[in-house]
Amino acid sequence: MLDALKNFGDGLSRWTMKWVPHSLIVALILNLIAFILALIWGDVGYNPITVVQAWGDGFWVLLTFAMQMCLILLTGYIVAVSPPVEKALAWLANLPNPDKPWQAILLMGLVTNILAYINWGLSIVGAAIFMIYLVRLQKKTDFRLLLAAAYLGLGCVWHMGLSASAPLMVPDPDSFLITEGILAEPIPTNRTIFSGFNVGLTIFTVLFTAVFMALMHPSKEKTLVLPPERLEAVEKWIPPEKPRKEEMSAADKLNWWPGWGVIFAIAALIWLVRWYSQKGFAGLTLNSVNFMFLFAGLLLHWYPARFVDAALSGANKVWGIIIQFPIYAGIFGMLRYTALAQTITGAFVAVATARTYPLLMYWSAGIINYFVPSGGSEWTILAPIILPAGKALGVSPATVTLTYAWGDMATDVIQPFWAIALCEITGIKFREMMGYCVAMWIPYLIYMSIACLLVPLVL
Repeated sequence: MLDALKNFGDGLSRWTMKWVPHSLIVALILNLIAFILALIWGDVGYNPITVVQAWGDGFWVLLTFAMQMCLILLTGYIVAVSPPVEKALAWLANLPNPDKPWQAILLMGLVTNILAYINWGLSIVGAAIFMIYLVRLQKKTDFRLLLAAAYLGLGCVWHMGLSASAPLMVPDPDSFLITEGILAEPIPTNRTIFSGFNVGLTIFTVLFTAVFMALMHPSKEKTLVLPPERLEAVEKWIPPEKPRKEEMSAADKLNWWPGWGVIFAIAALIWLVRWYSQKGFAGLTLNSVNFMFLFAGLLLHWYPARFVDAALSGANKVWGIIIQFPIYAGIFGMLRYTALAQTITGAFVAVATARTYPLLMYWSAGIINYFVPSGGSEWTILAPIILPAGKALGVSPATVTLTYAWGDMATDVIQPFWAIALCEITGIKFREMMGYCVAMWIPYLIYMSIACLLVPLVL
C-alpha cells in the first residue's frame, strides 16, 4: 500500500512536469473556461459581447483587496527573512536525519501548516526560506515532494487561521454584508476561527497532511534531488552590512538607528492592545493583521536599513498578485456580472437540506475557488447567495462562513495561483510538485467532506 502511494505521487508529479504550463497560462486558460461557462449558463442570451463586457468590468474591482494581499505577502516575507526567524528555521533544518528524508518532509509540513495558521503570507515565504535550508542540508530529500509539503499551509490550513479572509470580514460592522442587510449583525471570530469544531479540525489537518506527505517520499532510486546548478540558483536574502561608525553620514545614522523600530513597535502595540480590548474577537481583520506584521518586521530587523532592503527584496515576489490578480478578477467579473455564480451555487442549494447544505456549499465554493482563487473575492460573490440560503434552511451565518472558508481551500492545494511566490523564491516550477499535491488532495477532500456533514448547524 505504501509503495503504491509513493508510485502514485511520483507518477503524477512526472506527468504534470511534462504537461502543466506556467501559472500565468493556467490563469488565461481558466479565463477561457469561465467565458464559455458564462456564455452557456450566465443568462446572457449566448451573447459573447455581454460576457466580454462583464470580464472587463471585473478587471479592476479587486484592487483594494489585492493591496491587502500584497501587504500580507510582503510583510510575511519581511518577518520571515528577519534574523530571529531565519535563525530559528536554520536550527530546525538541522533536526531531521539526512539518511531519513521522510523526516525533512514531515518537518516541512508541520512548519508550513503552523506558519499558515498564523499568517498565509508568512507561510509562503517562511516555507520557501525553510526549504532553502532543507535542500542544502537534507540532500537526499526529493525536492518535488519537499515543495509540495511547503505548499500544504496555503493548500489546506490558512483559511482556518488568523489571516482567514471570510472569517475576518464578517466581524467588521462596516462591511458590505451589514450595510446591504445580508447579515443582521457582525460575527466575532470565537464563532468561526476559534470555535471548538474548527480548532479540532485544524489540529487534525496540520498533523494528517504533514504525515501523509512524509509517507509519500519515493524510494532512493526514484528520488529527484535538486541539481547543483539549480541549488546555487535558489535565492537567499543577504542583509546589508552595517557601515562602520566613522564612515556614517548623518543620513546613514538615521537609517541605521534601531530606535525607530522600538518606538513604533511600542506605539503599534499600544494601539493593538486598545483595539482588541475594544473590539475583542471582531478586531482580528486583514488590516489589523497587516498592521501587526508591518511593525513586527521593523522591530525584528532591528536596523531600518535592513528592513528596507528586505522590503525591496520581497517586493519582486508580489508580481504574481499584481499581474495575475486582475486576470483572475476578470473571472470574478464574469461570475458576478452574469448569472454564472448563481447558476453554479443555485444548482447545489436547490437539492440541499439543512444537514447537507454545508457539504454542498463546500463543494460549490471549492469549484468556484479554482476559477477565483482569492478567498476574499470569492466571498464577495457567494456571500449574498449562500448566507440567505443558509438562513432559509436553518443554518447559522457563522456555520455558513466557516464552511465556506473550508470550501475555499477545497481546491487550493491543486491551484497554482498562490504557489507563484513560493516557486519564484525557490526557483522550482509548480508542475514539478503538482503530482504530489493531487495525491494529497484526494484524502484531504474526503475527510473535509465528512467534516461538513458533522459541523454544528448553529455555531
